[in-house]
Amino acid sequence: MQIETSASAAKDARSITIEYDFGQNMAESEKLFGKELCHAKLVAMLKVDFQSAVRLWLKKGLQDKEIQQKAAEWKPGMRQPGKSKAEKLTSLFNQLSPEEKAAIKKQLGLK
Repeated sequence: MQIETSASAAKDARSITIEYDFGQNMAESEKLFGKELCHAKLVAMLKVDFQSAVRLWLKKGLQDKEIQQKAAEWKPGMRQPGKSKAEKLTSLFNQLSPEEKAAIKKQLGLK
């Protein structure tokens, strides 16, 4: 696998690409680095993904019981669905002042 890395110090901006063997699958990675290290790295990355999902549920205002249920169903790599356009619009609209809301309603021909 090729790994590209760059460092951009003010006067010494550089980039380098290095070939490094991480293994093509879990068995090869375990052979190269050991089972314990591979598992520890996997758990560390999964924990970050899991915490990200929980933060999203907290921001959505879900109750603890709902979050526990979602956590029980959570699988790594499953992207959380984003907000729909209608949900985004509603969220933004709710942040407006009463005057701004009235102006938009007037533009749309609503009361």
